[in-house]
Parts: sequence; C-alpha cells; structure tokens
Amino acid sequence: MKNLIKKYYELDDEVKDDLELLYTYQTLISLFDEYDVKIKTIGEMEKLMHIIQKCMIVTDFSVDFIVTNILEVLEAQDTTIKDLFDLEIDDLLEILFTQDEDTDNDEDCQDEEIPNDEDNKQEILAEFTFEDYYCIFCQNKDKYLLIITKGNYSGVIVLDSINEIFNGTFQRKLSELKLHE
Repeated sequence: MKNLIKKYYELDDEVKDDLELLYTYQTLISLFDEYDVKIKTIGEMEKLMHIIQKCMIVTDFSVDFIVTNILEVLEAQDTTIKDLFDLEIDDLLEILFTQDEDTDNDEDCQDEEIPNDEDNKQEILAEFTFEDYYCIFCQNKDKYLLIITKGNYSGVIVLDSINEIFNGTFQRKLSELKLHE
C-alpha cells in the first residue's frame, strides 16, 4: 500500500485529475464483455463516457451501477448511444434508474421505508450564464452544487454555503475546473 501511495504522489496534477476518468473507462471496459453492445466508433465511446459522467454528477450511484444500467438498457431495448446522449438529464435518469414496474412481488414493497422529504431536499435555485458557461445552481441537502456546461463538456463545483458564490470561492473553483475542450 505504501508503494501505491508513493506512486500517487509522484504523479503530476494533470494525471491525478484524469484518474477518475480512467477509472470510469476501466470499469466500462471490464463490464463491457458481459453485454452484447457494439461500439463502432471512438465518437460513440466518447458519448458513452459523457453519459456516464453526467450520471455520476447528478446521482450518488457507484460507477459500476451506472455502467451496468446503461449497458443493460443498450442491450435490452431498441436504444442507441446517440438516443441516450440526446436525452435531457431527467429523462436519462428515468430510463436508466427506474425499476421494472411489471414485477408483481408485493413483499419487497411492504419492507421498503418511505423516504423522508426533508432528508432528500434537492432544489434548483437558479439557472444563468456566466462567461459563456451555462450554470445551474442547486441545493442538495446542506451543500450547494453549481453544474457548469460549455458545449458538450460539463463539470460540478461543490460549495459549502451560498456565500461562497459571492466571496471569490466560486471563481477560484471555476478556474480549477478543467472542461476538456
């Protein structure tokens, strides 16, 4: 474990920033053999990676779960990567993460706890444009998320309080955010 930690700290900052993307790609490749999904071009792979990243930004699901659901939808339905890529995030999440409603197993439904709305408070506070970036400002529980998109690329800035958008923290985090163009 020491050697792994030592290797991590020897990496340059650009490689450290790309580790999550590499992990996502490795997960996709490792699960890919289990499904009958064909990717014909590098563009399709880029779109698939972009779909996974969008899901990672707005959900708490693990990369494995996200990739598995995407591959299951692509395999089982008459859906293409382009179809998923063109969907709005709400529609994409509905397709990928809703359970099959045709199951008749009532026992599972009786054991589920009804979620408390106060614990799952999520709200879009504002949508605006800032320096050619399209921004969506959201509150998720006690954190504030600023989802930023420019072209086909997106990123997220997490703020601890609403004051951080005004005290310079937002601009500092925006400059640290690398939208791959």
